Amino acid sequence: MFDFLRTQPLKADQFSKAMRFYAAGVPGYSESHLVEGYPWDSLGTGTVVDVGGADGHVGRALSKTHRNLSVVVEDLPDVVAAASQVATDRVRYQAYDFFSPQPVVGADVYLFRWVFHDWPDHWIVRILRAQVPALRKGNRIVVNESLSPPRGSLPLTLERNIQ
Repeated sequence: MFDFLRTQPLKADQFSKAMRFYAAGVPGYSESHLVEGYPWDSLGTGTVVDVGGADGHVGRALSKTHRNLSVVVEDLPDVVAAASQVATDRVRYQAYDFFSPQPVVGADVYLFRWVFHDWPDHWIVRILRAQVPALRKGNRIVVNESLSPPRGSLPLTLERNIQ
């Protein structure tokens, strides 16, 4: 799907807007849970790398709410080229393929929000291993992801919406 979106800028923009709308419209998926529910202030003056951060709406929300943070939003080159127009003094954009070694060394947090659900487990392991060379003692990897309950544990009408 992402290969297709790279060749279709209008569809890629539509997809990005749909993801933002979905996150804003479904209470459990709002970025506010991440922005307000994690102890970001414990980082002091820190750096967060939003890996696969798309247009940076989560990074911008973090920097707006937590003025002690600077954020690096990473995504594929065409995604950050379109999104970097909204860069600020504390939010910058950087092209990055998360299967390659992480170029930002020693950030306080490497954030993965809604990245892993798109990939099979063996690819997730590869993504995480690509972060290891950049990690230093005390760095954190924060995963904000949607998990599905076991099949058959919910009424079918609810299960259809989340599977």
